[in-house]
Amino acid sequence: MHASWYLSITAQASVLAAVFIRDAWRSWPWFAAWLAGSIARSLTLVAIGGPGSALYLQVYVVTDVPLLALYAAVVHEVWKLRCARYTGVRRVGEVILIVSLAIAAAASLIVGLRHEGWEGAVSAVWVVRRTVMVVLLVFAGLALLVTGRLRTPTPPELLAHHRLLVAYLAAVALPILLGAVAPQSAVAGLNAALTGAAAVCYLVWVGVVWMPATQLPSPAPSPQAELVERKAREFILSLRSASRTDFALRRRSRVTDTGKR
Repeated sequence: MHASWYLSITAQASVLAAVFIRDAWRSWPWFAAWLAGSIARSLTLVAIGGPGSALYLQVYVVTDVPLLALYAAVVHEVWKLRCARYTGVRRVGEVILIVSLAIAAAASLIVGLRHEGWEGAVSAVWVVRRTVMVVLLVFAGLALLVTGRLRTPTPPELLAHHRLLVAYLAAVALPILLGAVAPQSAVAGLNAALTGAAAVCYLVWVGVVWMPATQLPSPAPSPQAELVERKAREFILSLRSASRTDFALRRRSRVTDTGKR
């Protein structure tokens, strides 16, 4: 195994230890859960013998979907914290994130399951991972821009956490995308670069977690932020209204069909 893999595990453990020592897990519970899950997976892969083991691929594939769900939970957690004072904007973002992930996962499964048996499962999980990580990277990056434009009051440690999350997702997603088109001889180097970049992000995260917690004042939102929030709430209300109307029509249709029978 490459030395950067062991460095990555050690760095993750350092971040997780800092999260619990600083009680940051209370504010970032999904971040702590993702770290714990990622460490458990890495230790399991090491215990079975690494890439040379016959079980390596099976364990990697089986644990990849839960880990992707934890990635999504961390991104949502950061978005929710950044938009704590803008409920409408937060809910619109949640709708966009859920719909984007659902479309990406469904499209990836259709492409990946062209093969049968275990080969099809491996292909499907790999394609899902590639597309989901790109969706999460794009969403987290756009969330950073949107909250910056709205000038949402954000503690320095949370802003640093968000920026570092975007950098980490880029370090994970870009090598995956390049690995799909790069020659086989370059894959090992890309994997080494991925784990090395991730390890650097983990080490920086230790410093972010140790940043002192900041209590910010509650200034009045800007006119631009108020307008965006009002439009976002109107959009959510229209979605709810459309959903209720659709449900009522379907219920009436079922009652009518039952009466005819």
